[in-house]
Amino acid sequence: MSQLKIEMQQRWNNNATSYDNAEAHGINNPWAIKRWKGLFSNKCGETLLDVGCGTGFVTVLAAQAGLAVTALDWSESMMAQAKEKVRAAHMSVTFVQGDIDALPFKDDTFQNVSARHVIWTLTDPMTSFKEWYRVLRPGGTSLADYSPRKGAIVACHYSLEIEKQLPFNKDIPSATIVNMLEEAGFGAVHVDERSHTHPKTATEEESIHTIYQFTATK
Repeated sequence: MSQLKIEMQQRWNNNATSYDNAEAHGINNPWAIKRWKGLFSNKCGETLLDVGCGTGFVTVLAAQAGLAVTALDWSESMMAQAKEKVRAAHMSVTFVQGDIDALPFKDDTFQNVSARHVIWTLTDPMTSFKEWYRVLRPGGTSLADYSPRKGAIVACHYSLEIEKQLPFNKDIPSATIVNMLEEAGFGAVHVDERSHTHPKTATEEESIHTIYQFTATK
């Protein structure tokens, strides 16, 4: 693993317990919950790999919808939070620690791959997209979202030095990501653009939050 990735991984290991408290992470956002529930509404009984599962937002919703979930993250501390949620809900999920750019699974393993709040953190997006494609079964679906960064890059999650090295940590058009998914092998890439208002908090002004939801088929 590169030094850049090691530093990013350590950041999440050190801050996992406070992740769910941030308004921008949308853990208790009814709009985000409804959106992801809708994506899983007709997938009961299917397999899902939740890459960059974090504290388990998508993992739990997918398991509740009846999917057989494997959750992967490179941060043990973040996965510990997800595991606790799964235990509290009396559900069964397989957890695997691993690198999103080198998934520890055979080709054609899963019917679905999900990635929430992951694309902006990718250090090598094309490698990640090709890995998602590789582990999907033919006809399988990738479900991923992306929020374009508006304005100047600031050190919100990582150091400023790290954030400047992340290729999608800026205002990237959805068409750019669609083109890359297609280059990685995906067909029938659909993007749904939605916006909602982030309320004012102690540290942030009220803002309009745009999110692109990508659905891509192998």
